[in-house]
Amino acid sequence: MSNLLEGLRVIEATSYAAASWAGAILADLGAEVIHLEHTDHGDPLRGVIGGLGITPAPGKLTPQAFDVLWEFENRNKRSLSLRLSHPQGQEVVHRLVRTADVFLTNILPSKRAELGVDYATLAALSPRLIYASLTGYGDRGPLRDRTAFDHTAFWARSGLMHALVEGRGDLPWLRLATGDHMAGAILAGAIGFALFHRERTGQGQQVEVSLYHVGLAAMAIDLETVWAYGAYMPQGPREHPRDPLYNYYRCADQKWLLVSMARSQAYWPAFCRALGRPQLQDDPRFAHPEGRTANSKVLVELLDHIFATRPRDEWGRIFDEHDVVWAPVQTPEEAAQDPQLFANELCYQVRHPAAGALPVLKPPFLFSETPSRYHRAAPGLGQDTDAILQEIGYGPEEVAMLRQQGMVH
Repeated sequence: MSNLLEGLRVIEATSYAAASWAGAILADLGAEVIHLEHTDHGDPLRGVIGGLGITPAPGKLTPQAFDVLWEFENRNKRSLSLRLSHPQGQEVVHRLVRTADVFLTNILPSKRAELGVDYATLAALSPRLIYASLTGYGDRGPLRDRTAFDHTAFWARSGLMHALVEGRGDLPWLRLATGDHMAGAILAGAIGFALFHRERTGQGQQVEVSLYHVGLAAMAIDLETVWAYGAYMPQGPREHPRDPLYNYYRCADQKWLLVSMARSQAYWPAFCRALGRPQLQDDPRFAHPEGRTANSKVLVELLDHIFATRPRDEWGRIFDEHDVVWAPVQTPEEAAQDPQLFANELCYQVRHPAAGALPVLKPPFLFSETPSRYHRAAPGLGQDTDAILQEIGYGPEEVAMLRQQGMVH
C-alpha cells in the first residue's frame, strides 16, 4: 500500500496544538513535514504537559519522562531549528518554500510580513504553494492579531460555553485541545481540497481556518435559529429537561447513562418496555411528547428511581435488545479502554523509544487503500537541521557558519 501524500513537502511554522495537529495528520498520510522551531527554546508546547497537574498511575510513565502532548502533535515530523526573525533565517525558509507544496502557519497576521512568511512573499517564490493559516479569530477584523487559544476563541466567544451551561449551574470548562483538534483536522482537509484544485489548475492559493469559525460551525444550528427566530433551543436542567428521553441518568453502580431519542414518540413504547414499565406507555401524563415536556420533572424523578435499580451495563444490554438509543457516559479511563476503539483500529500500536509500547490515536478518518501510518517519534529540537539544510543546497561550511552565528540550532 502506498502513502496517500508521499512526495508532498510541508513547511510548518507553527506552535502549540491546532495548526501542528493539521501537520501531524498530513505527516501520518505520508507527507514530509518540516517543523520550524526557535533556536533557543523551541516550540512552547514542549514541556507544557509537566505543568498540568497529572498524577501518574502506579507503574505508568511520568510527564517528565514522556511528553505526550509534544509527541501527539508532532509525530512523524522533522525539526529544523532556526532564527526566523533574522534575514539569514528567513533566507533558509525561502529556500525551503521553493521546494515545498504547503506552508502551514499560526503566526499572527501582522507578524508574518515582518518575518518574511506572509502569503504574498511566499506565493511570489512559489506560485503553486498552498499557504494554510490557522488563527484565533481570522485574518481580518479588529481581532485579527489577538492571541487566542481554543478556550477563548472556539469555546467562549463562539457561544458554546454559555449555551451548554444554561440552566445547569456553573460555566463548564473545555478539555485540553478539544477545539484545537477540531480546527486542525478541518485545516488538514481544507489543504487537501486546495491540493486537488492545484492538481487540476496548477494554481496555488491561501487557505484560512480560525478557532472562532470552527466554534461557530459547532454552534451553527443555534446561530441559524437566532437569525431566523430571534431565539435558540432552550436546554434546561437535567432534572427538568424539555424531553426526558434526551437526558442522562445515574445507575445502581453510580455510573451515568445517556439516552438520546430524536422524535421520541417513535421510541416511547419500546423505552417503556425496556424499563419494565409498559404501563407508562399509556399514562396520560407521558403518552405524548407535549405531556412529557409538561410533566418532565415528574418523569425524570420516576426515571431516576428506575435507573437506580440496575447497573449501567445491565441497562445497556436491555436497551440494545429493545433498540433504544443510548450510550455510557464514560470516564477518560473507560474511553481509553473501549473495545469499540480497538475493534475499529483507531490507534496505532507503536513502540516508542522513550515510552515503549503505546497506543497512539490515528487521525479521525480511515482509508482502505492508503492508510495513515506512524513511522517516527516526534523529533528533538533541531534534530534534522543539518540534513534539511544540506538538502536545499547549504554546504557543511555554510551550515557551520549559520550555527556559529546563532542562526540555527
